[in-house]
Amino acid sequence: MASSATTIPDFYPSFFSGVNETDTSPNIPCRLDPDIDIFQIHGSNFIPLDLRDDDKLQPLQQVASEEEAIAMGILEVDYKFPTFFFQKPEDAPEGVYDIVLSSPTPRYIAQTSQGKVILTDSSTGTTPVMRNGEAMVTSIFNVDCMGRITTTKNGFQYTWDVSEDGSRIVFDANQSSTGRTMIALKKSQEETNIEPNDSANDNPSTKGAQPRCALLPSGLKARVFPGARDVLVNGCAMGEFDPVPAPNFYFKECCNAHDRCYGDCEHGVFEECNKKVRKCMHKACQFLRHWNKIIRYWICIGISQDMVHTYKGQKGRRIFSEYNDARCGCYCPNEDNLCGRTDHGHSCFSPFGHDTANCGACDRHCPSKAKCVDGVCLCPSNRCGERCVDLDFHPNNCGECGNKCPSGYCEMGECQELPADRCVAAQGFRNSDFAEHGEGWQGCTTTCEGAHTNVNFRGYQITAEMRGGGTADFTTTVTMCPDIRYDISWIMGRLAGVDKCRFKYKFGGKPESGWHDLTSNLNAMQEMGPFLVHTFAPGDPGTTEKGLSLDVTFQGTLSCEGDGFMMVLFDDFELSPALLE
Repeated sequence: MASSATTIPDFYPSFFSGVNETDTSPNIPCRLDPDIDIFQIHGSNFIPLDLRDDDKLQPLQQVASEEEAIAMGILEVDYKFPTFFFQKPEDAPEGVYDIVLSSPTPRYIAQTSQGKVILTDSSTGTTPVMRNGEAMVTSIFNVDCMGRITTTKNGFQYTWDVSEDGSRIVFDANQSSTGRTMIALKKSQEETNIEPNDSANDNPSTKGAQPRCALLPSGLKARVFPGARDVLVNGCAMGEFDPVPAPNFYFKECCNAHDRCYGDCEHGVFEECNKKVRKCMHKACQFLRHWNKIIRYWICIGISQDMVHTYKGQKGRRIFSEYNDARCGCYCPNEDNLCGRTDHGHSCFSPFGHDTANCGACDRHCPSKAKCVDGVCLCPSNRCGERCVDLDFHPNNCGECGNKCPSGYCEMGECQELPADRCVAAQGFRNSDFAEHGEGWQGCTTTCEGAHTNVNFRGYQITAEMRGGGTADFTTTVTMCPDIRYDISWIMGRLAGVDKCRFKYKFGGKPESGWHDLTSNLNAMQEMGPFLVHTFAPGDPGTTEKGLSLDVTFQGTLSCEGDGFMMVLFDDFELSPALLE
């Protein structure tokens, strides 16, 4: 019977041929801009500086009673701590500033020769001046990108901080060796409306200042890519990114939720994740809002502000990018007839090319041994269902699909009896469809591992069962002609469970096949093959001569991972003459 190339139905024509990856990294700002930002000052222990009697700057002090707390307004969530701004003095070196109190009459923070901190009416510049009988200097402050304030005199940095007991401001004359210093927290950080900069964009994957995917081609969707790691949660510890001395404080569950949001490829938007963690942290502080815990309350609020500010800044964006790179792929819009993804060096491409895994449509796989030509799957000879076959020689599809030769031998599209004078490539599996139940097959011969693992021959099929993961095998003997090339095909399906499973096989002493993943849904059968098998010669390991043919051992191995119950079916094993590609 004549053979002709058979097509698998085609689809619509393409209008995109490929779009390359686009860099989505934004310019990352510092946490504080000394030229424009207004801020509060906290010690390294996050005790805020407060202003008492209009001119005395000091760390927040514990009140003596609830009445005093109410009179001060310190229990209110919107209590106004003094705010400041940086001002560049004339002729000061680069990076040296005054710190000015925001008030109708600006006042400058100064250090006296005795190491006290006072407020004065104007800048002194970098040279001390005498005022009210004291030598003082104002232009000594530096600030880094993280908002840490240091002081510099005569080219040396010094400690400026709230004392460990919180009672006073320390302006130590000795050079700091601890790195502890005051922190500038931008004003009303907790009230900042953290919304994406493109609120009209309803695609979470391209939304905000730190989008997961590029804007072009439009419609990219972030999804977890195959083999990606799980979301990592570790409380509030950020390794090198950790901005606070006590990372968990009262925020462990908030930080874990924030980690999960950063790792949520489909829904986690950078700004919205940060907004959620800010609300969660502020809520976690509320149990401290009592007059006799008021310092710890405002420490809690200060730490939450600092952490959210870190999340919003360059370090938080770096963490977000690391989560995104480790888990998320940017998949191309199928509605535009584009397949693939644009991350990690990939690019969008048309399904109307030569990709057998995306032929005519995204994720549409051609059968084994078929090629994709302009979006059409072409078998080298014929096809039956979703399997490439040669109707001239296939023992189960002889001359037409489904015509099964009783002898297992098909020649030129006709079923024939097995000749006695030569070895011919016929169906090599005996009881291949288990019409005789388990006759000729054995289960759990070498590698059944795991609790409740069994191989059964119920009805007209093999079923492998296991609970909590494991490995199961089954064996038989197949008939092969020496030096003849064969293909193996079979079907498998999932009867119960959702865990990950895969299958491999081995003929005689030849190397094992690779793993074949079970991808079918529950109660759906998955056609596998045809896959080329190693050839054998008399005397090869795992073979026994039987007249003109060889008996060759066959072993199939199923491996499943997970905690649930799994039942996997196998049926219709075929060993047929190799299909020429």
